[in-house]
Amino acid sequence: MPAVIILFFSLLKNSYSSSYLPTGIYNYFVAIIIGLLFMKKDRSRRVKIPISLIIMVVYATMVNMVKSTSIESVSLIGLMTILLIISLDKSDINQLSIIELSIIAISLTLTLSYFLYGAESRTISYADADLERVGFADANYVGCLIGFGVLLTVIKLLDNNRMSVIGELFCFGIVVSSVIALFGNASRGSLLALGVGVAVFVLFSSASFRKRLLFIILMIGFLFFLYNNSYMDMLFYRIENDVTSGGSGRLEIWRAKLDLYLHSDITTLLFGYGYQPGRDLAGRDAFHNDFLAMLVEYGLVGFISFLVFFFLPIFKIKKDNNNKGVVLGCFVYLLIVCFTLEPFAAGRLPFYAFWLYIYCLSLLNNSNLRPYLGGAD
Repeated sequence: MPAVIILFFSLLKNSYSSSYLPTGIYNYFVAIIIGLLFMKKDRSRRVKIPISLIIMVVYATMVNMVKSTSIESVSLIGLMTILLIISLDKSDINQLSIIELSIIAISLTLTLSYFLYGAESRTISYADADLERVGFADANYVGCLIGFGVLLTVIKLLDNNRMSVIGELFCFGIVVSSVIALFGNASRGSLLALGVGVAVFVLFSSASFRKRLLFIILMIGFLFFLYNNSYMDMLFYRIENDVTSGGSGRLEIWRAKLDLYLHSDITTLLFGYGYQPGRDLAGRDAFHNDFLAMLVEYGLVGFISFLVFFFLPIFKIKKDNNNKGVVLGCFVYLLIVCFTLEPFAAGRLPFYAFWLYIYCLSLLNNSNLRPYLGGAD
């Protein structure tokens, strides 16, 4: 059930989908609750809910109720994540594999949508450079969702020694097509996160040196091909024009919002402005940085609670866990994404789901024959 919810909710919110399809969060709440009612599972087999997640959700809800008498997406998606954790069976490793496949399916579907429906998507044109940036929703978030799947596909490609030649070619095809879509999407944050995440995974991977070297050579050759055939033009244009029409002016946004926060009263410093007042601060409705968003919207208390929650997979990784390379690569990817966007503060389910995937991987005990996903902070 968790994989199905993650797959449908992510695609309907971020892909080229028809308007009659259900995108309201309450539809998925109902689906999860009905699923939990029909699940006959021993409580001892449930994955324990991280206390830091509960604290973060409750605290954010209280701050928003006091500051703007509203319940925001961070509370609703946080609660949905808790329900998804409850539905997991800590003795069933297949659930984790299915979630992994659902993330890859999200990436592949968005990539196919880019090629099939790019002309009908929401594009951003730059007349001075004769370039168009393609995206179905927010191009930055779509790019990061595609990047999730690319990273997991690379992991399967290198770490699975039993994969057939056809399977390897299929996975490599996913990587190639998705990277082309990413350069067309031109999300700088997702490309940076993917590059560093893949590099960290390859460095710590248990794959043979020969296999890793072959992959690196192939990817360098592929990137050189993209560069020579103008696939990177949009990316370079946005990098060169960050503060003007080509970029989002992140540094200016960070400076303006942080300056106003630091000069606020002691109550605001501790507990923040709340979600909507924080977003409206300095006349810009986005932060492009999850850590800054959490600090300004929920104050020092909320910032610390978010840090404890976010870094929990690193704190919890077991010594005998053979997935350290996967955990570190995925975590670094998500870390960089959070430095360029605010997926957790804005309450975006796919990013909570990816964190949940990393968290569960960090709890695997490979010294036992039966996988175990237990423990809480």
